[in-house]
Amino acid sequence: MIFAEESLPRRREGARKTEEGNNSIGVGALRLSSRLRAFVVKSLFPCVLFLPVATLAADASPEIFPPKLDDGIARGLSFLAKQQNPDGSFEGNGPRIATTALAMMSFLAAGQAPDVGLHGAVVRSAEDFLLSQAPADGYFGKVDGSRMYGQGIATLALAEVIGVEPDPARRAKLNAVVASAVKVILAAQDIGKPEPFQGGWRYEPQSVDSDLSLSGWNALALRAAQNVGVDVPKDRAGRAVAFVLKCYNKEQKGFSYQAGQPASVAMTGVAALNL
Repeated sequence: MIFAEESLPRRREGARKTEEGNNSIGVGALRLSSRLRAFVVKSLFPCVLFLPVATLAADASPEIFPPKLDDGIARGLSFLAKQQNPDGSFEGNGPRIATTALAMMSFLAAGQAPDVGLHGAVVRSAEDFLLSQAPADGYFGKVDGSRMYGQGIATLALAEVIGVEPDPARRAKLNAVVASAVKVILAAQDIGKPEPFQGGWRYEPQSVDSDLSLSGWNALALRAAQNVGVDVPKDRAGRAVAFVLKCYNKEQKGFSYQAGQPASVAMTGVAALNL
């Protein structure tokens, strides 16, 4: 559910339990694509779907998950770790900020945290890179050309890592960066748009239409930011949900990229995740 409350102490505890070998929930290897739209749509579920439930790993029954899940996650993360550049970034022929944020969320979802866990150094380096790229105006998407896709993805990743960052000074810096990035997302939602597109987001902050793929990322970013104490007006969730519902195709019983278009599995998943 958009903007649902989540316990930060539980998330931090879940991350620390990585050192005890607890990696029951996570994601597989991240598929890095050179085409941004395909890149983010394919990556939405593996990078984000399990983030809200990562802290349940300690209590989850082994029978719930496939027996080889842990091994698949471990191999996927090992592959990802080898792709990291010396400056902490990830590329894979995609925009560096968005790609790095997606990769970092893969490790976070598996219980890794900055300097904690087998890949703690990878998370720390990725966090440092993202912070080093933070623009003064908060618009990450202009830095690497990822536009509002990258804006939502980077904001989400940085908000998520706040919950497992052990250093108070770093948490304060992260909070400031996330707050600045959130202002860009909120301003983009405020742009005057025709009724079918109101409440959502599109490629540019000034775009006058919206699509469900981009809107999914930015709504999740606002939720994560709210969870760590960044100010997000209460009406934003309702406006985002209203846009998601406009993309519902009654005949196909699924959700579409934009209102009136055919439903797809990917967009139905995005809608379910946001609702």
